[in-house]
Amino acid sequence: MALAPAAFRGAKFAVVENQSAGGRRVALHQYPGKEVPWAEDMGREARRFRLHGFVLDGSVKLGGLSVSMQRAALLAACDKPGSGTLDHPTLGKITVALLRWTIGEGLDAANYSEVEIEAVETGQQEFPAVSSTAATNLQKQVGTVQFTRPLTPAGGRLRKALISFAKSTVLALISGKPIGISSLLASATGLLSVAGIRTDLVGRIAGWASRVLWYANDATALYRIAAGLLASDGSTYGRYALGANSGLTATNQSAYADDQTIAGLTSDASVLRQEVKDRAAAASALAASVDLADITDLATAVTDMIDALLDCCADPADAIRILLSLIATTLSGASTSITTLVDLMVCQAAAAALTDAVSRYQPSSTDDAAARIAQIAPVLDGLALQAADAGADDIHAALRDCRAAIVAMLRDAAATAADLRAYAFGQPLPALLIAQQIYGDATRADQLVGQVNPIHPLFFPLAFEALAL
Repeated sequence: MALAPAAFRGAKFAVVENQSAGGRRVALHQYPGKEVPWAEDMGREARRFRLHGFVLDGSVKLGGLSVSMQRAALLAACDKPGSGTLDHPTLGKITVALLRWTIGEGLDAANYSEVEIEAVETGQQEFPAVSSTAATNLQKQVGTVQFTRPLTPAGGRLRKALISFAKSTVLALISGKPIGISSLLASATGLLSVAGIRTDLVGRIAGWASRVLWYANDATALYRIAAGLLASDGSTYGRYALGANSGLTATNQSAYADDQTIAGLTSDASVLRQEVKDRAAAASALAASVDLADITDLATAVTDMIDALLDCCADPADAIRILLSLIATTLSGASTSITTLVDLMVCQAAAAALTDAVSRYQPSSTDDAAARIAQIAPVLDGLALQAADAGADDIHAALRDCRAAIVAMLRDAAATAADLRAYAFGQPLPALLIAQQIYGDATRADQLVGQVNPIHPLFFPLAFEALAL
């Protein structure tokens, strides 16, 4: 029985042979000391198709055209970019991407040419359907651990001070006069009609919105959000994914539900990224339309944008990293009075979010707590000095409160933690043995691996630092 003719983008050709290839995408995991590997099924392989056939001069089944016109039609169909429809002789219509084609011309090219086509199935580019109002598993409460950001009193006071100060600051900054002159609010409205002021404001907000979106993508990268995901043995993947915030004895391991999966995290991360995108767009829209004499709404929008970025961080340690990087960011472009105000607004909102992030952070040792204090305190001191220089007394006081709250939270969290001490062994030993020798508790082997980060848990370095108790 002869095969039915095939067609690619409507250009027909006869088929004498077709081959279809596929399979499963399998990730093979092989472990030390295990004879049998684990083959993880990652889904179906893309199906590939190879069709070998011909075009024939005047063939009724192929449309009755001359062989030269059939060749030209096939050539035009194969040279078009993008995906196309393949009428397969046995499988029907399939959307494919063409990989390779061959149209031969021999001595009998006046009435016959061989054709060969190789293609792979393809679909439309798809993204997860998201809604900024959808409930997410990232925001589920597990025990006493809540992933959504807790509002610390100090962080809340700083947010309020930032918003209330915005209105009384903008006119003074634009005029170049000292901040705090109340009469300026009534007399300097005419300055706000200058086109350059609006342009600078819109450009600066757009620059910060772009930067925040970049950090949101970084925070929701799969290898970061999977850091706190629970493994089958109850541990997290932090050792292999930049470190989850497990604290001293791994009691603060995960804010995820026990049944959370990678697929669920991917969808949840999309929702959180969309929230950041929506709030960034709202801030940009306000910058283009808000009455510059009262930018209270813009200050609120900037604060909401930074808070949405904080919600994207599954790991408090990662949130601290991102917020400190955001505060240290210097945007390119001319620095004017209005852009300076926007820069201060973003950095102060990030400081409030930083206070909330620290409230969820569990230091692994007293040394870790001290290192965090030394890392964060100078940053807040610098912001407080800037606020004082600008005459923003309320913001200066709120930043000092945030600094004091962060120091107190880290010291309290590390109150029951041990110091780090140096250990030395005569030969490389496995984590289980070292944990038993140091602590008399082999179950703390994972904790040692997370602290020391050896090349392999079976081969610890000869000298390292770990908890004293």
